[in-house]
This record gives sequence, C-alpha cells and structure tokens, in this order.
Amino acid sequence: MLRQVSLFEELLMNTDNAMDKDLIISLFNLVKNFYYILDIYDDCNINIKIFNYLFVDLAKYTIDEIAEYTYVCERTVRRFKKKTENIIKFIIENHKQYRRLSKFFKMHKNT
Repeated sequence: MLRQVSLFEELLMNTDNAMDKDLIISLFNLVKNFYYILDIYDDCNINIKIFNYLFVDLAKYTIDEIAEYTYVCERTVRRFKKKTENIIKFIIENHKQYRRLSKFFKMHKNT
C-alpha cells in the first residue's frame, strides 16, 4: 500500500515559504514534463499514467490497483516510484536552483 500523501504533497506541507513552494511546484512540473516527453519519444503513455496515479490523482491507489489500471506488473510500478524519487533527489542535490529544498527532502527521508 502507498503512503497516504505523495512525495510532492509532503514536501509542500513541510514548507511555509512561498518561494520554496514555488520551487516544489516547479520541480513537480519538471518531472511530469520529463515523463510526458519520454512517452512521446517512446510512442506510449504508460509513464505519464503511472506518474498521475502515484502523484497527481486525489484518490489513493494501491500498487496493485495502479498495476491493474496501467496493465503492467506491480514490480514495474514500484521501480517507477523508486526511480522518480531518485530523479527528484538527484535534481535537489545537484541543481543550484533546487538546493534550497535539500533540508525539506532530508526531513522527508527521516519520516
């Protein structure tokens, strides 16, 4: 079962600063656009579907439900989730614009 709040919602809840919230929303859009372009390149729509089920939809789905809705195995959904969190971590740690978010990401990892 997935946690109740998505990674982006948790990061947004842990900040009060409007500038940091804008950075988190910008990061969310960056990752979403990455998967959208990847799907266009691969001529499919699976990546953006999984991303939307995991991070965008207001309804909370289990890994099994997402796998069933997207016609992939649950292991693929778990790998996708892990890969997405690794991409976010890499961007936060290595891009100057997002380094401000590193403290919030460390707080997220500790919870």
